[in-house]
Amino acid sequence: MYHYSLDAPSLQRDSVVSLLKPPTIPESSWGGKVYVNSCSGLFVLALSPYNIVLWNPTIRESRKIPSPISIHGEKQSYTFYGLGYDSPSSKDDYKIVRLGLIYHPDGHDVQIFSTKSDSWKLIGKLPVSYDIEGDMVVADGIVYMIINEPPDNKFILSLCLKNENFEEILFQGRRDLIMEKPNLFTVEGCLCLTKFSSLINELADFEVWRMKKNGTMSYSWSKVLAITVPVPDDNWLCTRIHVLPVSFMKDGGILFRRSKAELLFYDPKTQKFEEVKIAGLEASLYFYRALTYVETLISPNAL
Repeated sequence: MYHYSLDAPSLQRDSVVSLLKPPTIPESSWGGKVYVNSCSGLFVLALSPYNIVLWNPTIRESRKIPSPISIHGEKQSYTFYGLGYDSPSSKDDYKIVRLGLIYHPDGHDVQIFSTKSDSWKLIGKLPVSYDIEGDMVVADGIVYMIINEPPDNKFILSLCLKNENFEEILFQGRRDLIMEKPNLFTVEGCLCLTKFSSLINELADFEVWRMKKNGTMSYSWSKVLAITVPVPDDNWLCTRIHVLPVSFMKDGGILFRRSKAELLFYDPKTQKFEEVKIAGLEASLYFYRALTYVETLISPNAL
C-alpha cells in the first residue's frame, strides 16, 4: 500500500504527486485492510483492530496508540474509526473514536482514545441491530455516521467529543436524502451529504446538501449544488460508492474520484468535466481512499 500527497490548488496538467513514507510497522501487525481518517493534518492509521498509529506525514512523525479495550474476548467483524479535535476548553485534546461491530447481545462497543490521557475508555454501546454505512466523518468536534436499522430505518447518528453523548440527526420531511445511499463529508466545518439519482445516457444527477443546526434538537438541510456527473453505464450499480467528491476548491471547482483510479475535475465556469492526469499516478493503481488535509507541524508525540 502506497500513500501519495498532491497539492490540491495546483491540479493542472503538469501536476505531480509526492510519495509519502508511512510509519515503519512490522508486517505481522497488518490486518489486510487499513482504515484511514484525518483531522487537522494528522492521520489515524488502523492497520488491524489492535494496531493503530497516529501519523503526521508532513513532518514524518508517528505515535503508536495503545491497544483498545478487549470486549468479550471476541474479534470484531469490522471496525470504524474517527479522528477529531476537542475544543480548547477541553485542553486541546485529540480523540480517536472506535466503533467495533460485534454480533453480541450486548451490542457494538464504542470507545474513545484521548491523546492527553494516553488511554481508551468505553463510553457505551450501540444496539446490535445497527449497521454502519460508509465512513465516519468529523466536523467541529462532532463525529457523524449513517446508521442502517432493519427493516427500513436509516438515520445519521452524531457523537459529541466533548460530552461524549449520542444524538440522532432529524431530517424534518427530507428523509429522501438519507433513504438512498448518501456519502457524508465536511466542507468548512459543516456536515454535507451527496445524493445521486436519475441515470440517463451515462449521466447522473449529483446533489450536495448542507446541514444547519438551528437549535439544540433542530436541523435544516439546504441544497447547495446540483450538477450532472458522467458515469459509465456498467458502473452505475457502484456509482454511489465509486463517484465521490474529494475536494472542494475555493473557486467553486470540485475534484471527484470516479471508479477505481480516475480523478475528474468539475469547472463551474464552463460547467464541464475534465479527467485529471497526474504524473506519478499509474493507471493501474487502485484508490483505496482519498482525503483532503492541511499540512501541519503538530507532532503526534507532543499531544
